[in-house]
Amino acid sequence: MHAAKELAEALVDIRPSAIFDTLVRTVTLRSLLDAHVGAGGLPEVRTINPDLLYAGGSSFSGGRFTPVGGPAALYLASSERTANAEWRSGSTLISRTARPRR
Repeated sequence: MHAAKELAEALVDIRPSAIFDTLVRTVTLRSLLDAHVGAGGLPEVRTINPDLLYAGGSSFSGGRFTPVGGPAALYLASSERTANAEWRSGSTLISRTARPRR
């Protein structure tokens, strides 16, 4: 993995480009609402207005290309089938609170 300075220098040379296509991601309702089991075993929701583009999960639990403690990353796929396969593989866990990978 690159050091932060080397990575920052490399990113300067990348030209942004627009994507005109549909991109897909899979997020569990539990993660989207930051739900957990509360008092008395009843479900509780911590997030009333969820951020559909929340990108902090990978830095908590790691992702395919993001180490635990790494930068925020939004994992997207070109099809629903691919997004679901990535989610089922366990490589894109999304959580607002740190928890061990399954």
